Order: sequence, then C-alpha cells, then structure tokens
Amino acid sequence: MKSIKLWIDDVRQMPSNFDLHARDAEEAIQMLRDYDITHVSFDHDLGQEASGYDIAAWVEMMAYTNELKRFTWQIHSANPVGASRIENAMKKADEFWERHG
Repeated sequence: MKSIKLWIDDVRQMPSNFDLHARDAEEAIQMLRDYDITHVSFDHDLGQEASGYDIAAWVEMMAYTNELKRFTWQIHSANPVGASRIENAMKKADEFWERHG
C-alpha cells in the first residue's frame, strides 16, 4: 500500500516528503474522507474560524464510530495551547482505534 501523507497548514509550504496539502479544516476533512491517508501533520492556526483542533476532534469522532482508518500523526504547530488540544484529541482517537483493533 502506498503511503499518503497529508500536510495541514495555511502558511507553511508542504515538505517534499508529503503528498497532499490542505490549507483549511474543510479541505483537510474532505481529503481524509476521499484518500487513504496514512500520516497527518497538523497545524493549529489555519487563518479562519476552524482550526487544526477542529480537524482532530472530527478524527476523534470518526475513530470512535470506526468510520476512519487509523493513521499516524504529528503536530508542527507553533501554538502550544492549540497543539496540546490537538494532541489530546488524537490520543483519544488512538485509544478508540485500539479498541476497534
């Protein structure tokens, strides 16, 4: 299976080792629905109302209902409070994925 890595950031350029670049929450969620994403790198501040945390909260809900395949993740946000919120949501998603096996 080919690895598909999603970079979520509205300002920073996507690193060359990533495949898809989402600049806002709506775009990121659509990509998570449409592609078999294997890794995500989150930014928190996306320059609009919805943030990286909103994406992570959606992922957490999808993991809880077992509607999204597990992927690895990292956070590259410079916002420490936002990064912490994303981390907490993604750790819960990991727990739900573990339960589903």
